[in-house]
Amino acid sequence: MTDYAKLKGLMAERGLEVTKLAEVLGISRQSASAKINGKSPVTVDEAKRIKSALQVSIPLEELFEPAS
Repeated sequence: MTDYAKLKGLMAERGLEVTKLAEVLGISRQSASAKINGKSPVTVDEAKRIKSALQVSIPLEELFEPAS
C-alpha cells in the first residue's frame, strides 16, 4: 500500500477535502479516499486534475511520491 503523505499534507494545507476531490475527479468519495490512501491507482489524468485543484507547481512525481 502506498501512502501519499505529501498529497495529504497539501490537501489539508489548502483545505481540499476528500469530498471536493471526488467532485473534481468525477468519482465517489470512497473511490477518492482509496486513491489518496494508495488502495486504488491514480491515473495520469487524475493526478493532473488533483494537481490543478491544489494549485501547486511541484512535479507530479513529487506530489505522488510514496511516503517512506
